[in-house]
Amino acid sequence: MFRSREGKILVAGSQVRVVHKNDAPGAAEVIPQRREPLHFFLRPCLRSLHCSLDNPYMYRLLILTLFSTIVICMIVLASFQRALADKPVSAEVVPNSPKLYSPFDETKPRIPAEILSDKRLDTSITVLVKSKNMKNLFSEIRRQTGVKIVAARELLGERPIIFFLDKPLRDVMTEISALYGYYWLAKGQKNAWTYELFEDVVHSKRRVEVRDSQEAAKVESLLDCIDLCSKALESDDALERFRQTNPRLYRSVADPALRELLKLIMLHDRATIRGLVNDVGMVRKYADLPPEMQSSVLKIINAALGKGDDPTFEPWRADQMQSAIITLKRWRADLFAPPHIIIVVAVPATKADGTGGMRFFTEWPAYDEGEPGMLSMPTAPPGKVIGEPLPSGTKITVEQNRKQLYSGAILVGDVLDAIARQANLNVIADYYFQETALPACSNEPLDKLVSEICLKMDYTCQVEKNTLRFRFNNWFLQALPEEPPSSLQEHWWRRITETGGLSFDDLLDIACLPDRQTFWGGFRFIPQAWQARRFPRTARVVQMLDSVLEAEACTPAGLSVSRLNADQFSRIADWAGVMGIKETPEGLLKCTIRIEKSGNPVNSLQFLLVLPDGTPRGVPMTASMERLDENQRRTLAAERAAELAADKVELSLPSGK
Repeated sequence: MFRSREGKILVAGSQVRVVHKNDAPGAAEVIPQRREPLHFFLRPCLRSLHCSLDNPYMYRLLILTLFSTIVICMIVLASFQRALADKPVSAEVVPNSPKLYSPFDETKPRIPAEILSDKRLDTSITVLVKSKNMKNLFSEIRRQTGVKIVAARELLGERPIIFFLDKPLRDVMTEISALYGYYWLAKGQKNAWTYELFEDVVHSKRRVEVRDSQEAAKVESLLDCIDLCSKALESDDALERFRQTNPRLYRSVADPALRELLKLIMLHDRATIRGLVNDVGMVRKYADLPPEMQSSVLKIINAALGKGDDPTFEPWRADQMQSAIITLKRWRADLFAPPHIIIVVAVPATKADGTGGMRFFTEWPAYDEGEPGMLSMPTAPPGKVIGEPLPSGTKITVEQNRKQLYSGAILVGDVLDAIARQANLNVIADYYFQETALPACSNEPLDKLVSEICLKMDYTCQVEKNTLRFRFNNWFLQALPEEPPSSLQEHWWRRITETGGLSFDDLLDIACLPDRQTFWGGFRFIPQAWQARRFPRTARVVQMLDSVLEAEACTPAGLSVSRLNADQFSRIADWAGVMGIKETPEGLLKCTIRIEKSGNPVNSLQFLLVLPDGTPRGVPMTASMERLDENQRRTLAAERAAELAADKVELSLPSGK
């Protein structure tokens, strides 16, 4: 019951009865009581409120308490704002960086109940693998254990490094799933399950989100640098202060050509600049640019080309630039490079002998050779070791046992192999063909060696009991690798061991592979194969010709384009467009294809398109075709055989046998 000056409120069961002072005895207004969640919270509050209203002293105390609380909050807020205003603002660039990403922060994938209950997975196996992809690894496990394990097509190229001794197959599968964040799916019938490893939608989306967030942070960092440098150009005093506070970024405004390029960039609004950095780019004719942009482009070219001591240099004039094409876009050397804005100026040849033209480019901001990018955003914490402490007192020795294979380099798999064997630890790692070779070492402390691997290879190592897990911090930036077919790889190795090197036709075959296979990291370790990356577009045009058409193209008269079918003609037209050959379809039909080979064995091929006026247009494809001698071939064959034999999956023998 609640009392007030006007009467009383009776609460009984599901009803609320309001009795006023002037009502007749027994008369009351009945109000149904709602069983809402707030009822249990409001009921004691109503009781306290009515009690304070009956007591004037309690009423005054309530008002005083509320007023005091408001005053104290206002004082605290004013002090906080004053502290922020008094804090000095650094002139250094503060990148708009997201939270650093660590690969082991994510929740481990759930293990299906079928894997936990399948008795076949109790079988203990030994897995020693450092150069098998998942397709070959799972095939070997199936051959040894009878359990069918497969990977989704897009995961077949993953190359785990695994060194597990006498471990249940169930634990091996669990470790692979936990390292990569992939899930196992059980298919088929009970007691004869087939297990497929796949990447679920959530994990794929997470990979894209992390990559996009880091990319957005890089773009915003570049925009912040542009704003900061633009303020430094407002006065000489501001420029001097900028030189003292940002000595590295100062180089990008001290150079005359770069300063003019910055001014050209500043003529665009922030949204347009963001579009340039986000690979939209701008391609326009010089004659179509506004006058202020034309002036900036001329100043950039003359400031850059006039740096030298050449007394014959004549500054470019506006009338010489009318037919020039100006490209302003983002440029990046690789996935990990900080963003640049690059300007490319192409002036067509003005003379019959092909001279009088010019191609010029420069980039902003400036970076020294080998210097880490001043705008590079840390996409993940530096390589580190997390989890439990590593065993103390363990020393590791890593020797260089190769001479020819992998150019004699010590790879991360070799070091992890030594750690697993000499420290008696289980080791699992991903591997994206990072091209950093590691040095040999003797009696190196385990904790120091693991820390060096993490720093040089950008790994995070998680230590749990007797297991080391290495995960590449920037795995989300790497496209899942796709290997060329195993039959082709074996053909290439057989050619190298028999003849000492690949043929030029082999290089053309490599260049004609799909893009995701052409840029497979493993080509770095196949002698001469990396050269195929230099001419993929022209090589694909050459390879589209069958043997009859190619033989005709190799004659002095050449091959008429009119003899090609529709698909071949379309490829020639695309190639001509990329090469800047401006011919109508009717004009292309009058052209002739000529192929010129030289060297014994062939080490150079020139693909020429002879125009109707007799002008040849094309590009040479040249490769170094050094051959290994007999001793080198024998050594390479022995080292590769030993490498393949070391990669094995075998059943663990029961104890006592």
